[in-house]
Amino acid sequence: MKKARNMEPDAKIGIGEHLAYGFGGSSYAVISALFSSYLLIYYTLVVGVDAVLATSVLAVSKLFDGASDLVMGYIIDHTKSKYGKAKPWIFRFIIPTVICTVLGFSMPHNMGRTGQIMWIFLTYNLANTVCFTAISVSTNALNGLMTTNQTSRALNGGLIMLFNTVFTVVIATTILKLTRAFGGGEVYSQRGWTFMSAVYCCIYVAGALICHFFTTERVKSDDCDEKSGDKTVRSVNGEKIGLGKMLISLFTNKFWVIAVLIGVAIMMFMSISSSTVVYFAQFVLGDVDMQSTLNSFLSIGMVPSLLLSIALMPKLGKRNLMLIGMSVNLVGCLLPLLSYDYMLLNVSSVIKGLGYGFAAAPMGSLVQDTITYGEWKNGFNNVGMGNAANSFAMKVGTSLGTILTGFLLSASGFIEKSLVQPKAALDMMSFMYIGVPAIAAVICIILLLMYTLDKDYGQIEADLKAGRYAPGVMKDKK
Repeated sequence: MKKARNMEPDAKIGIGEHLAYGFGGSSYAVISALFSSYLLIYYTLVVGVDAVLATSVLAVSKLFDGASDLVMGYIIDHTKSKYGKAKPWIFRFIIPTVICTVLGFSMPHNMGRTGQIMWIFLTYNLANTVCFTAISVSTNALNGLMTTNQTSRALNGGLIMLFNTVFTVVIATTILKLTRAFGGGEVYSQRGWTFMSAVYCCIYVAGALICHFFTTERVKSDDCDEKSGDKTVRSVNGEKIGLGKMLISLFTNKFWVIAVLIGVAIMMFMSISSSTVVYFAQFVLGDVDMQSTLNSFLSIGMVPSLLLSIALMPKLGKRNLMLIGMSVNLVGCLLPLLSYDYMLLNVSSVIKGLGYGFAAAPMGSLVQDTITYGEWKNGFNNVGMGNAANSFAMKVGTSLGTILTGFLLSASGFIEKSLVQPKAALDMMSFMYIGVPAIAAVICIILLLMYTLDKDYGQIEADLKAGRYAPGVMKDKK
């Protein structure tokens, strides 16, 4: 007889469900990475779009992107279905996401400047602002809704980062091979990049279906939904919880704010590293295939630290483990200052990967812990809106990395669709590959020193299970 699944909100999740969440939730990273790390390369080296034009349109699009995260969080908080709050949206956005991803890498040539602006704006926002927002916020919220158990949440976060690493290796080692194969031997052809995006979409679809069908939401909010006219309004002990109160509860949650800022800095580092390495390898090192080697060594370095993180997190705490990780990462970022020797560059990538693995593994569950703290502090669950922060941090960080890359390249005199670049552009590529990620690592270390939730989380979790809240909050709750 099949063993019944534990439906207690603080249940320890079985390994099969952990794997379904880790593989399924991270499969979306395959296509989101195309937009965060390779979209600017596609625009400048395949289509020939001016770097400033492309990054300017992306920068304007972020105004819509930030709002969409909050809207999606609000929608999840008010969703009711037999599958829960988050899972339905992971399933509903599969087909739209595939269509928008392929369109993003199918810009027609000779559209003219106005046509390029319109194409970039529409395809980027349909994919990133709408589809990726829905998937990212839902996936992050699902971790918080599967259980309140900190160990299980941490394992979920570690596994999703582990699979992210695997997919990163897959992309780094295959993307130019795929574009070359589909492009008839040419790396930067339109046909090659369009078909490449379709291949990666197949991986995403398989993962999304696994995540939807093999995970379970167990955590139920103590608040309820009441009908008010044509609107559904959240209510706690008779007090209506509107959008304004939900937002205030987040921005007065100091740990949530710190976690968001850390996420922005980490994802900006990853975005700049992964996008700049192509330019660095092509123009500074003179070997475009070196980008695959450097990215692969970085990802390979992450694997042991991600696996070790699962065992070390309960002993060291998430904050301390992340501090160690970003410190190691900083050493790896600065190592190429000594030499551009291929062996040293590969060692640098491994060290960066080791550090990033320790830092990234706790990140997903760190946000869930801050949301649990917010529930204890404010008296109501804000899992959907709160997890919009994680999505917001990832997208803002990666997009800032892409935007910064484009503006710095343009400022240095970068020439689109040219395999010969001026010295100023080469120097800027070196700075972006070495200096900018090092600065991001220092910012993360400073923020982590201000994060102290780990030492009190156990008591907060016990209080919530017993129906107790912060002093002065929901005193009438039994």
